[in-house]
Amino acid sequence: MVREELAKYLNAKACPVCEGTRLRPEARHVKVDDRAIYEVSGLPLKQTLEFFRQLKLPGAKQAIAEKIVNEIVARLSFLNNVGLDYLSLDRGADTLSGARLNASGSPARSARDSPASCTCSTNPRSACTSATTLASSPRSSTCATSATPSS
Repeated sequence: MVREELAKYLNAKACPVCEGTRLRPEARHVKVDDRAIYEVSGLPLKQTLEFFRQLKLPGAKQAIAEKIVNEIVARLSFLNNVGLDYLSLDRGADTLSGARLNASGSPARSARDSPASCTCSTNPRSACTSATTLASSPRSSTCATSATPSS
């Protein structure tokens, strides 16, 4: 009952500030191997895994990023192995079925049932905390922005 009541105040349109990326302007300019991080997060997990497996950084950057990249590859491999290779990292957890959310082992399970609002322009961190995300297409990500009740 509370969820339905709160749902009236949410809007599934892309946030005009972050353009649906759920990132602050500064974070939208961060690139890895000439790709913006929101572009990488919009790829299906299968392609994202290949991106990180093939990632070669120049000089000392490779050594610095090695542990992080290995962890990313391990987590993406797990998600691919449990059959979630068609999802993408920018997909909101609230768009996943309970079975898919459980298969992912995601801590986002509880976020699935909680409303969120886009804070990309006010959050001091670089990532918008509007929703915990797991995975789909780059333009399907939306921020749930506060709005007046819909009729």
